[in-house]
Amino acid sequence: MRILGTVDREHIEEEVRRLAPWYYEFDLDGVSTRIAPACDHHGHRRVRLPNVARAILVGSTVLDVACNEGGYAFAALDLGAGHVTGFDAREVNIEKARFVAQVRGAANVEFHVASTDSWLERHPPMVDHVFLCGLLYHLPEPWRVVDEYCRLARKGVFVTSVLGGGEDGYTPFPEAEGIAASADPSRTSQMPNTSRTIVREFVRNGFLPMHIAENRTRQPGGFWGGCSLYFRRCGVELAEAARPSEGSDPVELQLVPRSDADEALDIVVYNWSEDPLEVVGELVLEDERGETLGEPRLTQFTLRPRVAEQDGSASESMFLPIRLEQARRLARVAKATVSDRGTGRVLATRRVPLSLRG
Repeated sequence: MRILGTVDREHIEEEVRRLAPWYYEFDLDGVSTRIAPACDHHGHRRVRLPNVARAILVGSTVLDVACNEGGYAFAALDLGAGHVTGFDAREVNIEKARFVAQVRGAANVEFHVASTDSWLERHPPMVDHVFLCGLLYHLPEPWRVVDEYCRLARKGVFVTSVLGGGEDGYTPFPEAEGIAASADPSRTSQMPNTSRTIVREFVRNGFLPMHIAENRTRQPGGFWGGCSLYFRRCGVELAEAARPSEGSDPVELQLVPRSDADEALDIVVYNWSEDPLEVVGELVLEDERGETLGEPRLTQFTLRPRVAEQDGSASESMFLPIRLEQARRLARVAKATVSDRGTGRVLATRRVPLSLRG
C-alpha cells in the first residue's frame, strides 16, 4: 500500500533532476524518474517479483543487498512486506532510495551505506527473505556471497542476474566493460554463465528453487541473457537429496515438502532444453513399507522451451502446489516423475523422504 508523504511537487521535481540519472523508474507523486537519460543501454528498470514469492512476502522482513535506489525494496513493500532494510555501497544510491521513501511516506523501510562485506561485520540478525538482485555478476567471488547471505535468510532468497552464456560455470567479466557497478571498476568479476550455475550454489546451502525464469537471446553481437530465481530454505539434507545431476538433463524437477501446517508439497518443473516439451507429471506417495498410497496423481502440461531466439521472451518454470490431505499422515516418501507424453520416456524423476523438512 502506498501512502504519499508530505513533500511538495516542486521539491520533488528539483530533487529528481538533481539526483539524475536514475536506474529505476519511480512514480513520485506524479513525477517520473524517467525524465533523465537511462543509465545504460537496457533503459529504466521496472521491477517484477515472481508470483510464487508474492504471498510469502506479506508481513515478512526483507534484506535487499546492494539495493541500488531501492527498486526491489519498494516492490516488496507494495506486496505487503512488514519491514525492509536495504544497503548499497554508493552513497548517491542510498540518497535516492531515502528520498523515494520520504515521498512515499514509507516508515517501514530503512537504507544504509555499506558493502556486502561491511554489512556482515555488523553481525546483522536473520531476516525472512534476502534479495540478491543485480549483484552476483559484479562480484569476484559470487559463490562466497551466496554462502554468507544464505545464512541470514530464514525462509528464502530472491535472485536476479545477468548470464554470460555457454556451459555451466563462470566467465571473468571486466567491470569497466559494463556499467561498473562495483566500487572498484578496474577489478574482474565472475559472471554466472547459466541459471543452473546459480541453482547449484544455493542447493549447497540448503535452498531449492521454487521459481526459475530466463530471458536468453542470441544476437549478432553474441549472447545476452538474464534470470530471476526464488529459493526456499529446506535444509541441507533435503537439498542434497535433490541436488541436480551433472550434465545436460532436459528437465529440472524439484519436489519440496512444506514445513508449515498446510500439509502440502510444491513441485517445480523447468525445461532446460530449447524445444517445447509435451509431458505427463506423476506424483506417488509411499508408506514406510514402500507401498503406494491411493492412486497416482497425473497432470499433463506443456513446458515452454528455454528461450534461445531473438524475441527476448522469457521462459518460466511450472509451479504446482499439491495438497496431501489425509494421506500425509501415512506417507513417508514422495516420488515425482516427468515423462514425454508421446514416447513415455522419463525426462526427470525425484524421490524425497517426507521426514526431511527444513
